[in-house]
Amino acid sequence: MFSFRRHVENIESFYKRRRDLCHAAATKHLTGLCEWSLPDGGMFLWIKVDGVEDTWDMIMEEGLKRDIMLVPGKVFVPNVDGEGSKLTSPYLRASYSIADEDKFDEAFRRLAQLIREEREKQANKVRGILLLF
Repeated sequence: MFSFRRHVENIESFYKRRRDLCHAAATKHLTGLCEWSLPDGGMFLWIKVDGVEDTWDMIMEEGLKRDIMLVPGKVFVPNVDGEGSKLTSPYLRASYSIADEDKFDEAFRRLAQLIREEREKQANKVRGILLLF
């Protein structure tokens, strides 16, 4: 006979496996580029991209062209602060609930390359500003 308890145990095992595979791929490709922690629950890996002030353009303009489908962190915060300034976010949300687990490794490899390029692009902007002074 089917039991609800058995069902919950199967679901927990299913998502734990996916979480662990996602975490392993992130560790392999994003170490030194990003920060994150292993989630105890949920279906998402929240990633802070070091050296990138806002992930919106990086993902929405360049990432989508490369089939990198993550959600920029700023969609989860209000659009403006108390003074009317648009907020930025260095975070990304990666879902491991529906993504093809066989593609985790390649997805994080592509993301790592995109982050390296974005960091270089931002560094070049800073260099250009410094040259003006």
